[in-house]
Parts: sequence; structure tokens; C-alpha cells
Amino acid sequence: MKILASDYDGTLHFEDGYHPKDLEAIKRFQKEGNKFGLCSGRPLRNLWDLQTNDLHFDFVIASSGASVALSKEEVLFEDTLSKMVLEQLIEIADIQGMVVVGMEHFFADPNSWAAKNVAKKTVILSSVEQINEPILQVSIERESEEEAKSILEKIHAKNVNCSTFRNGTFVDVVAWPHSKATGIEALAQAFGCSKSDLYCIGDNYNDLPMIEGIEHSFSFPYAPEPVQQKAQRIVSSIAEAIEIIEK
Repeated sequence: MKILASDYDGTLHFEDGYHPKDLEAIKRFQKEGNKFGLCSGRPLRNLWDLQTNDLHFDFVIASSGASVALSKEEVLFEDTLSKMVLEQLIEIADIQGMVVVGMEHFFADPNSWAAKNVAKKTVILSSVEQINEPILQVSIERESEEEAKSILEKIHAKNVNCSTFRNGTFVDVVAWPHSKATGIEALAQAFGCSKSDLYCIGDNYNDLPMIEGIEHSFSFPYAPEPVQQKAQRIVSSIAEAIEIIEK
């Protein structure tokens, strides 16, 4: 049995939706007894809903590896950030552009993506004290990639006890020592697979931990150059990656 962990945005799902050739290849891959699922920076509770009649996930790795589940009902773990870490992040980055993903709600700056797109579940963030539920992850948005990189460097300089990942103009923060690579490794233990049976595919900086840490990795010609350099193979699609795995 082989396991293929796929990033979601820009890897499996695009502006025009899912690509039929990818869906056909995934179905074939699963019928052969293999496992396919997501490995995303998004929180766990939203990802199972992305399945369709033509797309089934055998697992979901969420919050950049801090959450791993085999189904909606079977969650292997879902680790959280402490309020102390959140206080340190606010001291470094301020609340501007910040989204705190709680177990039930988003706590967010009013101009953030969460306040604009998931308003029903969003509470306007003003202080740490108002958060009375476990914190799954923190997302910090800046206007440019350089600004996001600067925030990342400041977090590292302060030795904040967390895992951080840059994704374009965003910095995602989850509990230490998780990453997409550790999430895939936890999944391998759950399925009883060896590391040689693990495959991953992604297109951005937050995919680097799995692309560097997993033996068989794929990326795309449109991925940032450092991501392409670390990937074992460059492919045009998930369908092409699956064809290579099946050989």
C-alpha cells in the first residue's frame, strides 16, 4: 500500500475547480489499494467538506501537520497552541492581519480574510482574554511576501515555541514540533506503512517540510524555485504524479 498526501490549494483544487484527469487518477490509485488524502494548512473542520461524489479522502492532515484524522469521527490528534504563544505573536506582529483559529470560532482582525469570508463563525479579535477555546493555529497576513518573511524571521529570533510556515503573504503558526512531514509520518504509523511507501505533492513554501522530509516528493513548474529545487520530481499534475508512482 502506498500513501499520497496532497496539498489542496494550487495542487488539487484550482480557480476552475478540480481537474477531471486528477480525479480519475485518484480513483484508480485508491482502487489499487492505495491511500489518498489532503495535507493542508487549513483547519481540520473544513477539509472533509471538500469531498465530492467523485473525490474521497482516506485521511486528512490539517493545520500544517498539527491535526491528523482518518475520518470525521476518527481523529488521531489535534494539537493546540498555548495562549502564551499567542501573546508573543501579538507582541511581534500586532493583531493587524491576524486570524486565530479556535476549535469552534475564528477570532480575527476585522480586515482579515476570515472576517470577510466566514463572518458567521468570526469573532472580532481585540485581546487574548476573549479567547476561551483551544487554539488550533494562527495565520498572519501581510501585504507582501517580504513583509511575511520579516514576520517569520522575528518569530524565529524570539525563539517562540511553535512551528511556522510561510505561504505567500501569509505566515501560519501551529504547535511545535508539527509540520506537514510529521503529519505524514504519523499517518504512516497509523496505516502500518514504511517510509518508502510515502509520497507527497505540493506547490508552495509551506509544503517544503514534507517535500524535503518525505522520500518521494513532487512539485510543479509554477512553484517557487526553492520548492522546485527540493522536490524529487517536477510534474504537470497530480495525474502525472500518480502515473509515475504506479510504474
